[in-house]
Amino acid sequence: MKICEDIQNNIFSYIENKHKFKDRSIEKIFIDTYKAKILNKVPENKLNSIDNEKEYDIKIKMLGYLITSSAFTLLFGGSFKDSLFSGFIGIILCILEYFLNILKTNNFFINIISGFLVSLLAFIAVKFNIAPNMNEIIIGSLMPLVPGLSITNSLRDIIDGNLVAGSAKFIEAFFIAVGIAIGSAGVLSILIN
Repeated sequence: MKICEDIQNNIFSYIENKHKFKDRSIEKIFIDTYKAKILNKVPENKLNSIDNEKEYDIKIKMLGYLITSSAFTLLFGGSFKDSLFSGFIGIILCILEYFLNILKTNNFFINIISGFLVSLLAFIAVKFNIAPNMNEIIIGSLMPLVPGLSITNSLRDIIDGNLVAGSAKFIEAFFIAVGIAIGSAGVLSILIN
């Protein structure tokens, strides 16, 4: 987090590597600061504490990916075998995302690689009769990556009158979806033809 001041003494911030769940915490600090009329003394220790917050443990994330992938596969009409394999793909997807984030890989490329991996594993599962329905496996396994919260927040911000913030979040969600589609469609166009 960098706190800057321009020529007209306006204070603004530049946030590096911010995570989606930290948005509201940062916003709350700035609102509290503004209300207290201490704009020249932005509480950097509070901002640094947000940057230093621990994320969820990888095991909890893996459990979340497992449950989400399996449940959505069943919801979209997949069989129990599809659901089990989709959960397995979800765990692999979580591990892949974890290591790519350690390598500081661009999120757009993480989504392309994730879509690629999900479609490839689903194709292999159907090809070797591990699971019967490739489409349901792909859709269910990709659901943890779908930017539903970003779209919802962008619409909320646009309705609230924050057109710049809302548009930025919407564009971010759009590029997440495009990355997933490129990776997934790339594998399917190569393997199915």
